[in-house]
Amino acid sequence: MSFLKQQRKAEEAGNGDQLHWDRAAQDGAPFRGDIPLLKDAEFESLTERVYDSKSGIFNTSTPEQRCSGRTYQEVMDGVLAGWFKLMSDRQYKWLDTGAEPEMMVYIEWAEPYQELSARAREKLQAQG
Repeated sequence: MSFLKQQRKAEEAGNGDQLHWDRAAQDGAPFRGDIPLLKDAEFESLTERVYDSKSGIFNTSTPEQRCSGRTYQEVMDGVLAGWFKLMSDRQYKWLDTGAEPEMMVYIEWAEPYQELSARAREKLQAQG
């Protein structure tokens, strides 16, 4: 699975999360946070998968609209690429505003990340 498109979108969004993509294909998600220097076995035993749940109501006639830091197309690209997990069926509603009808879509999704476990953070802080 390629994370290149998602990596570019995350960098463009600049949402403050420090994401590392080196192992994303291997782990199925980017690493979030300051990454310590670890061997592969240490990395696998000291990190855990976490999810950020998000939702949004998107007006599909406004493709640049962002909800929870993402456009509707970014969310759907992430779902189809296997990175994001769709949490509910999308709900659609047509609005007739007098001009052209507009489609509103409500969607819930989860974005996975690898992070150091709380136990690992404590251990690394104690070491100094």
